[in-house]
Amino acid sequence: MILTGGEQRRSNFIPRQSAHAELHFRDAYRPAFHEIDFLCALRRFAPRG
Repeated sequence: MILTGGEQRRSNFIPRQSAHAELHFRDAYRPAFHEIDFLCALRRFAPRG
């Protein structure tokens, strides 16, 4: 789960669906979240797959 805005909390955001999800926090807000940010997150989780 990629959460934007830099805050490291979920605030009960879809708690059941995200119970076992891995979280990735980005400082960029949604309009400024670009493809390179997404690819960076994918690269971070790729070795675990």
